[in-house]
Amino acid sequence: MSKHTPIKYLVAMLIGIGLSLSLFSPSYEVKADDLTSNPVVTLSKKTSVSMIQRINTTIENETDGLFQGGNNAEKSFLHFTSNGTDDGASVSVNMSKYNDLSATNKTDVMNAALKAINNSNLVKTDKTRLYNFVAKLDTGTSAMLKELSDDVKADFFSAAYYLKPFNGWLGIILGVFTVLLLTMLTATVLVDLAYIALPIFRNFLTPADPGKKPKFVSQEAVHAVETAESTKFAVSSTGAYFKSKSKQFIFIAICILYLTSGKIFELVGKIVDMFQGVIED
Repeated sequence: MSKHTPIKYLVAMLIGIGLSLSLFSPSYEVKADDLTSNPVVTLSKKTSVSMIQRINTTIENETDGLFQGGNNAEKSFLHFTSNGTDDGASVSVNMSKYNDLSATNKTDVMNAALKAINNSNLVKTDKTRLYNFVAKLDTGTSAMLKELSDDVKADFFSAAYYLKPFNGWLGIILGVFTVLLLTMLTATVLVDLAYIALPIFRNFLTPADPGKKPKFVSQEAVHAVETAESTKFAVSSTGAYFKSKSKQFIFIAICILYLTSGKIFELVGKIVDMFQGVIED
């Protein structure tokens, strides 16, 4: 086995971290230009014009006619366009008219729209997708109104609001936790590598009872040494170690990145929203 094998695994780990982070980017990301135009979201072919019309009618009734019912691109809040039998449907949001409303009217419309979408007869995946898309168009308003159902469930927006006074202490606690985690991880890897590469250190840690695992050494390091010895070093023990630990390193790296960037609650919210489209009532 080449002496560059550990480097190959480290490079593969970095690539894996980048690809993993890209998975959390939503496919319906709202761009700045969309806020002054009428952004469009694509839904499945199960969504029909009558479903969107019912949502618009509910919004009209709840907002005293700020938006009209039906399916009018200029006067309705949502506008349905079919993309063909197999390509689903496009639904645009009338942000041009919405942005001209007062702050109070925006709150009324957003509240009515989110409730109407949540109570609509859209399929679960389309309901969640449209709900999140509309909410992202005005996060300041929707964050105060977000409620996917009347059932008791985790409300991360309200939780974040009540935890806001303690954000300083929470940040310190998370920072200390991250430092301790990195310190322990570094110490563990150093001990493992010393056990793998230094026979004297390995003999010092190896217990008299062959059935017992050496103290302070991970199972992956022990297994890597045993694999290398059983194959007469045809397999690099260091390479085998990094291969078995790579998944743990990637997972820990992702967690630390989200902790240090302050995006942990956003990640939790995305996971919850994702499973909302899978779990049926």
